Amino acid sequence: MSYSALTKGLEWNLKINGQESKHLIDKAKSTFDTYWLNNDFEEYDSTKSEQLKNALASAKYGSSSIVPDNIIPDFEIKAYPFQKEILEKLEYERNELQNNKNLLVAATGTGKTVIAA
Repeated sequence: MSYSALTKGLEWNLKINGQESKHLIDKAKSTFDTYWLNNDFEEYDSTKSEQLKNALASAKYGSSSIVPDNIIPDFEIKAYPFQKEILEKLEYERNELQNNKNLLVAATGTGKTVIAA
């Protein structure tokens, strides 16, 4: 994760017709797969918080060993009921069906970033 990913995210907004623009759907899927398999991205969990904090400080401040305490904002992520429903479906896909590559498609303003977090 980078500072940009935490503050700006990596999010697409795309509206296409599957019948008329299959090539665009294929391109979006291909790009998603490329990101998914890219070693620059790694799965994050709370055991990696110090590693993330140091990587963000290094990217922002150089190789300095002084890491500001506020480099990672302290905030609570709370999903709305419709987001919880999506998260439950994702959990089912991942845990029950073993489908670990999932593409979230949702309208602008519906909280894709919260769902991803």
